[in-house]
Amino acid sequence: MRLRHESLQLLAEDPEFLSKLHRLIYEAESPALLGFALGELGHYSLEDLLLNLPVGIDDQHSDLLRGFIAAKHNHSGTPWLMSALKYLVQNGRMNDAARATADLVPGTSLWSLIEQVGNGLPETYWKLLGPDIYGELTRNERLHAIRRLLEASRPASALVVLSHWNRKHDDPPPSEIILETLEACIADADSLRTLSTPGGIGYRINNVLGMLGKLEERGLERAIRIESFFLPLLGQFGGTPRLFRALGETPRLFALAVSLAHSPDEDMATDSDLQKQTNSRRAALDILHTWKGTPGEQASSPEERDAVVEAWCRAVGQELTTTALREMGWRQLACVLARSPSLDGVWPCRAARNLLEEGIHPELRRFMRTAKWNLRGLVMRSSDEGGAQERDLATRFRKDEVELRAQGFSVAATLARELAERYDWESEDEDSQAAEWRDP
Repeated sequence: MRLRHESLQLLAEDPEFLSKLHRLIYEAESPALLGFALGELGHYSLEDLLLNLPVGIDDQHSDLLRGFIAAKHNHSGTPWLMSALKYLVQNGRMNDAARATADLVPGTSLWSLIEQVGNGLPETYWKLLGPDIYGELTRNERLHAIRRLLEASRPASALVVLSHWNRKHDDPPPSEIILETLEACIADADSLRTLSTPGGIGYRINNVLGMLGKLEERGLERAIRIESFFLPLLGQFGGTPRLFRALGETPRLFALAVSLAHSPDEDMATDSDLQKQTNSRRAALDILHTWKGTPGEQASSPEERDAVVEAWCRAVGQELTTTALREMGWRQLACVLARSPSLDGVWPCRAARNLLEEGIHPELRRFMRTAKWNLRGLVMRSSDEGGAQERDLATRFRKDEVELRAQGFSVAATLARELAERYDWESEDEDSQAAEWRDP
């Protein structure tokens, strides 16, 4: 360290210092560290030379100046920094001034000084400041940084600052600033790609959503739209609780998702409008396919839950105004009914039995048969196991059929019988495959 100091001292006193410095900049591993070392020398002649480097030569010279200003500020204090920044701004070195301040410890003191310099420096500073603001910020400082980054059209950076909120020591941020930041990220979604992987972005967004307090109706609607947009990123971090709860409580919202997902193509005036339509459709499909809940989850009793499920399905059906949408809507409703729990342990649930018996939609039985079969998902078995699993399912559905007929639900009983017959056929097919494996 001492040898470096003495070497730079000799260099600074050399009459050909500037020309040698230009060569040294390109040989140094870090021009910023070289500038910092020169700033520690404290030579006033160096200050004049470095502050008067030609404008916009290259990044190496700019990095040199950044390091010099950081070290000189440590030695000479705020008055010197104020004077140096004003000088740079007045001489057309706005970017150099902003880059230099971006390396200094952030906080109220620095930001007040930048505001005093003015002349466009505050705006340039917030546009150039990196997304990870280092140092411990107070609650008010963090809020100030978020607002200024949003004003500078840098929502992704605002999201980073917000996601680093100190939950242990600070009160949560206002819900309005959370919603405003996430809505700005939606409006400029491309900026999020500069942060990290999709998983990293989803992690940040999930953390920020987790800080939302109790919301009034308008705020809840905004939060639901935000969760809908970021649903593909949030699935691995616990999903979207407000959105999914709202789906089970608001038939109109579920019907809207069906309408967006399955509405016919429209002639769009611009490519931008077409992209918006495509994005809306994709988001709606993601919502419908990702939600695994049911209405009535907050009901006080199983009987009340059955009643809520039935009323909710009827309300969704009434919201769908065209034949095509009603068909797609009842396809989706069949999935909900197929997974809804049953009070007496007999499948399907009471709400589904009533709707089937009423004949509320001519294809509901077929839709529910497909939905229930799909609920089984991936099946694991040994190569010689055969169709034992399928025989168990067939037996179970035959028991359901008997009970449903005894209760007077003939359509639901037929549905259970059809599933039993389907699994009879699958069990025989699996038995054949196992036999071939044992005796090829």
